[in-house]
This record gives sequence, structure tokens and C-alpha cells, in this order.
Amino acid sequence: MKKLFLFVVAIVAISIGTFAQDTTSNKKHDKKSLKAAYKGDKKEKKAAMKSLNLTEEQKNEMKANKDEYKSKAAAIEKDPNLSDAQKKEKKDALKKEKKAKNEKTLTPEQKEKMKAIKKEHKQTGKTAAPKS
Repeated sequence: MKKLFLFVVAIVAISIGTFAQDTTSNKKHDKKSLKAAYKGDKKEKKAAMKSLNLTEEQKNEMKANKDEYKSKAAAIEKDPNLSDAQKKEKKDALKKEKKAKNEKTLTPEQKEKMKAIKKEHKQTGKTAAPKS
């Protein structure tokens, strides 16, 4: 009976050790694939924005909106008086504000192109410039 018990304990110990090793290697692989996907998404976003043919003034205004958003979001995140729910709520409102400002800078034609890009993104799961 002791031998059977020791055999079962040994098998359990080995299998736990095996599973523990597999999960760490998968996490490293997942991080690498997430980084690669993010970089690819970043390139696709740039291509989509380039297809809008923004003027320098529009680019500068959008960059200013982005910088303003980043600084306000950082201030919200650092505020110790806010709960996590309040931070999320404020950041969501800030995102809507940034989106509205960016849409104001676009011409009607650019807005239509942007809608087409977003529609294609929803369908394919990728950001891509619309096919003209």
C-alpha cells in the first residue's frame, strides 16, 4: 500500500512540475506575439491615417489633441483621490472629448473615408486603408 501511495504522489508531483514549466514558456511566447501584433497594428494605423491625406495643419492639431489627452490622462491616473471606477469614467470622457476634437479637424470627405476604414476594421479585425 505504501508503494502505491508513493507512486501516486510521485506522478502528481511530476505532472504539476511539467504543467508549471509549460505555462511560463507560453507566457513569454504570448508577450512576444502581442508585441508583434501591436507593432503591426501601429503600421496599419499609420497607413490608414496616411490615406486620409491630412494637411500639415490637421496633423499638428491632431498631435496637439493627442498630447493634451496624454497629459490629462496621466494626471487622472496619478490622482490619489480618485477610485479606479472614477479614473475609468474620467478617462472615458476624455477619450470622447479627444475623438470629437479630432473629428472636427477632418473634412466631410475625410470623415467618410474614416467611416469606411472603421467599417472595414470591424469586418476584418484589422485597420486598413480603404481600397479606392
